[in-house]
Amino acid sequence: MGGGAPHIDDRKVRAVEAIANAAFDGGLEDYLTAKERALLEKPYQTWGQDDFDQGMHWESFGVLQWLLGRQHKIPHYFANFDRASLFQATGVMPANPSTIDAFVNSYMSAQAHHLLDTSRLRHEVAVAEAWNWRARVQVVMDLRDQILEEAAAKAGRKLEQGPPEEEDEARVVDRIMAEKRVPRSLRRMVRDLDQVVRTATGRAIERSLIENSADDDFGITVELKPEEVRAGGQRETVLPYSKLDSKVHDSLRRISEARLFAFAWAVSKLEDWDIEHMAELGSIGPIGSIWAPDDDHGDSP
Repeated sequence: MGGGAPHIDDRKVRAVEAIANAAFDGGLEDYLTAKERALLEKPYQTWGQDDFDQGMHWESFGVLQWLLGRQHKIPHYFANFDRASLFQATGVMPANPSTIDAFVNSYMSAQAHHLLDTSRLRHEVAVAEAWNWRARVQVVMDLRDQILEEAAAKAGRKLEQGPPEEEDEARVVDRIMAEKRVPRSLRRMVRDLDQVVRTATGRAIERSLIENSADDDFGITVELKPEEVRAGGQRETVLPYSKLDSKVHDSLRRISEARLFAFAWAVSKLEDWDIEHMAELGSIGPIGSIWAPDDDHGDSP
């Protein structure tokens, strides 16, 4: 039994080397980022945990394929691209350089024509901006809730019991943020977050940037548990963004960031494919699609 392990390891080593060689020999070397090059040059089993934290690159990859006509649609921003479909759509076999040439040549031949409707591109960019905005606002809302939880804990109360009668939630948050030297402008924004989200949701619906809303918030379609489904009833329901747990919020944020990042790179908003800038990207246009004037929303690219 134990004698099989070295053979398996040796096969994996050769597979990893073949993939690296295909990238370098397949004409991709000049297009690799510094991090991609470093990863390919690392020997088998020497990647660290940070090297594996690239899952949302699939969402960027999906957008790039959509731009190239290899994907017919971009999934909802609460769902991932199907990874098998992404892998199969290019026809690239990681260890076979000729498949890389075939993929590139499919766009270089005189017969190759792929035209992307400009209005459709603008709309998809606007959708990405809207979901990225909502994800960022949730980070601030979570901070607000954390402040309230800490204040309640100090007072020996539970968050759901609310603040003491003499001080409402807004005042608690404002007082604690002032103690932490948070600028007044940011404190004012935090105080008005719920109203801002309500307004943004209405504008996003009007502009077809989101399909559903729930409790004046971005609507997220989720599957019901078997015991929650009534006989002959719907198997899905729509929940407000803010009511999802923190892990789901984190996943939604990563999806929107990765997709917007790919759009920004594709329309030359970013010069380099530097993933470190992903979280810094707020919008592609000077004003995000939700808040842009009525006559130019979605006209960023």
